[in-house]
Order: sequence, then C-alpha cells, then structure tokens
Amino acid sequence: MNKKYTALTIAAEMAQVQVVRFLLEAGANRDAADEDGDTALMVAAREGHVEVAGALLEASAAQDLANSDGYTALMFAADWGNVEVAGLLLDAGANKETADNNGYTALMLAAREGHFAVAQMLVQAGSNKDAASNLGWTSLMIASRQGHVGVVSLLVDAGAKTDLVNTDGQTALMLAARDGQAEVVRLLTEG
Repeated sequence: MNKKYTALTIAAEMAQVQVVRFLLEAGANRDAADEDGDTALMVAAREGHVEVAGALLEASAAQDLANSDGYTALMFAADWGNVEVAGLLLDAGANKETADNNGYTALMLAAREGHFAVAQMLVQAGSNKDAASNLGWTSLMIASRQGHVGVVSLLVDAGAKTDLVNTDGQTALMLAARDGQAEVVRLLTEG
C-alpha cells in the first residue's frame, strides 16, 4: 500500500463492520480522510457496503464531505450503482445537488453508468434533472450518448428538457445520433 489510508477506511473497504464499530467506539475520527480525501463513508459508498455505511451514518459521519475530485459519498454510490447505500445517504439528508470538479452531480454519474435504480431514486428525491456540468452536459445528454435507454426514458418521463445544448451546441438527440444510439434517437423523436 503506497496510499496513506486510515484504519477506518481500510476496515470500511473490507466490509469489516465490527471493526468499524470498534474503531468508532474507541474514538477514531469518523471523517478522517486518506491522501485523496476519501473518507470511510466514501469508501463504503463506493464498495456498496451497506452495513458499514449505516454504522458510519449512525456515528454521525459527514455525508457531504468531498474528496480531491469533488466526489461525495452519494456520488460514489451513484457512480458505482450502489442503490442501497444511495438510499441510506439520501435518507440521512445527503445533498443530491453537489457537483464534482467537472460539474457532475450524482444523477449525472448514475446516468453516465446506466444505473437505472439509482437514477430513479435520485429523480424521485427531487434531483435537478436539467443541471449542467462545466461543459453544459445534462443527465439526459450523458445517458443519451451512452445509449442508456432506460435512464433516458426515465428522465424524459420525469420532464427533463430535451432541447438544452452543451457548450459545443449539441442536444441529447444530436449526441445520440452521433454515437449511433438508434433506440435513444427513436425515444427522443417519438417521446
């Protein structure tokens, strides 16, 4: 290991919930971060360790801290498709509109990876469907380019604007057409 970890982040990564609880009871800093700024809660969210995330939240771990890339625990859960952890974080009041260093929100990350269940949860929780990244990309544009038909359908049905343009002047339809995403093109033109 050449990265500077904490005992708590290691235990969180390895899903050692009893060790996590012991360390917290022994006074470990629940929000201590490694050299990339990742906390134990971020690691648990990334790995999908529901019990560990729950123990950290019970110990009042800060759910909205961001690492050096601007990622929060909710963003890790969304990016990796860990719906149960995302639900815990939303229930705990995690900010669903925080953006990373590129301007991506949790919904954009779920859209990029095609994680329908997480995207649906975020939409139902009121995430801004039309938030734009630093380059003007919305969740709909991202899902359209990647060909994630289910997420595109979810966003369109939830009222995402289809006519927004990114900094290159491209709409979701243009991006889908460029990358040969025929089902998405059909959905966007018929929907």
